[in-house]
Amino acid sequence: MLYFGYIVSRVKYKDLNDDIVHVVGDISKCEKDIPKLIIGLQEAKEYAELNGFKFDILTHTYPNGDMWTFKKTEKREYYEEDIETFKKNVVKYQEKNVKYRYINIFSLKYSKAKKLYNIIFNNTLNRRVNYYIIDRNMLYVPLDDFNVIGISFSHLKYIGIDKEKIINKIRECGFNRVYFTTSKNMLKFSTWFSGKEYVIASIFERNAKK
Repeated sequence: MLYFGYIVSRVKYKDLNDDIVHVVGDISKCEKDIPKLIIGLQEAKEYAELNGFKFDILTHTYPNGDMWTFKKTEKREYYEEDIETFKKNVVKYQEKNVKYRYINIFSLKYSKAKKLYNIIFNNTLNRRVNYYIIDRNMLYVPLDDFNVIGISFSHLKYIGIDKEKIINKIRECGFNRVYFTTSKNMLKFSTWFSGKEYVIASIFERNAKK
């Protein structure tokens, strides 16, 4: 599973479940460079001391970008608000470096079209696995260096290229994987990156290298 942040809580809450973040009971279960939200005033003070930070009860963000909040029983309004803020920050962190370009196939030069074809069907990026995200009538292709391009199936249909035939041809290549944002196992991604589904393609490509 892909998680983009950790919520660290010694207390288990029914409303605190894994989605784009992973809920753990101890800081030792977190990967070092992934954003964290510490729940509980005492736990927040301990985390500050552990990292050599001066604790400020009025500031809920540490110098390293991690956050803390009160337990639900301490201050519920802060608890709920800070969890939502933390998740939105995690999404922004994933989005910030992604560079998206929509490809207008009607104005695409032959040389560019051939290069794109070879990337998709001949693996000219030399990857072990290529991940392609399909969101309704859009195909998102992750390139290198956080670049993603989008291609409209509607435009391809207009020039006589069938959507299902393209998907099947992509799947025929052993190095390609296709994911649909409408599928159940993609729900957490399509919910949090709604309107920016191209980010999902970049996330999958980057995490494939790990």
